[in-house]
Amino acid sequence: MDTEVRIRESLDRELSEAGRPPLGSIVADAVAAGRRRRRWRRGAVVASGAGALTVMVVTALLLRPASTVGPVPPGDPTTAARKAATGEAVIALLLDLLPPGGEVAEVEHFTDRGVAAGSLLYDDGHGPATVSAGVADHQNEGSGAFAGMGCPPDAEGFTCRHRVTPDGVEVRVTTMGPYDCSDRKCSIKDVRVEIRRPDGTFVTVDSYNGPFGHDRAATRAETLLDADRMLAMATDPRWGLTMDAALVDGAAARIRAVR
Repeated sequence: MDTEVRIRESLDRELSEAGRPPLGSIVADAVAAGRRRRRWRRGAVVASGAGALTVMVVTALLLRPASTVGPVPPGDPTTAARKAATGEAVIALLLDLLPPGGEVAEVEHFTDRGVAAGSLLYDDGHGPATVSAGVADHQNEGSGAFAGMGCPPDAEGFTCRHRVTPDGVEVRVTTMGPYDCSDRKCSIKDVRVEIRRPDGTFVTVDSYNGPFGHDRAATRAETLLDADRMLAMATDPRWGLTMDAALVDGAAARIRAVR
């Protein structure tokens, strides 16, 4: 089977899952890893990959519209007290990095060994759209055509661009969708920015042009964030397998504040 066919089949599988949360390849791997550990004693292994969102069933935590929560200055991540990253801290940092003034809903977060990630629905006044982010010490395992940081060939509804910055950060930008089909979810477009730092840390940011899942349609022609803004978010120095202790400790309160 050639690469383009594998891409198409992976994307079709993801599209077919109307109600799955859009936490990206890092979270898909985290879910697979967690299930592997839980099922290890029973001798089962959960497959991961670009279609691994199909194993995720997470109940959304719906939040009421939020007042604006102001950004926190980055500070010096090398000198501040540090704690292990959590999914809640990912959401808190995502709130800092998003444009101000939007309303937040459908917050989800996930924490596992070596992985922290989260997603939310953000309405900036032009329609709600999903944004997600994650940080991990590894890339998605066994992800077929999406494995590694290189780009497979473009295909219908899929483009990929790869580069390395002068300071050694590897960057991959993929665009998935919209697709030529009749379901409302086929209008959804996902732009994903992945970076791999020289120290092996992976950061992923996804932006959609509408709410992902439950067969919902796009709310805008383009994604909420463009690739340049997402790259600036992904390369923020506050991301890490450990994060500022104050950010981690205050994350739950930050999330409650937008209820």
